[in-house]
Amino acid sequence: MGIEMKHALATQKDNVVRVSVPAEILFDFKKFAGIQKDILGRLGCAACTSGHDIRWDITRNFVVDIKGQIHESAPRGW
Repeated sequence: MGIEMKHALATQKDNVVRVSVPAEILFDFKKFAGIQKDILGRLGCAACTSGHDIRWDITRNFVVDIKGQIHESAPRGW
């Protein structure tokens, strides 16, 4: 008989961090490493992801104008 143990963080929902990044940065190792280090620093430790479920997403934003033309768009503030 074994005791099933679950990591305490596995049940937390507040440890999920979503980061939306343009493909040009996500696929450039040096740029990505710099962004990752900055985000980890904001989360408390620039050297580890311990306790955080970081989900990287490629930025995909589109805007459709009045004529029905589709344009790529950056999120506000970019």
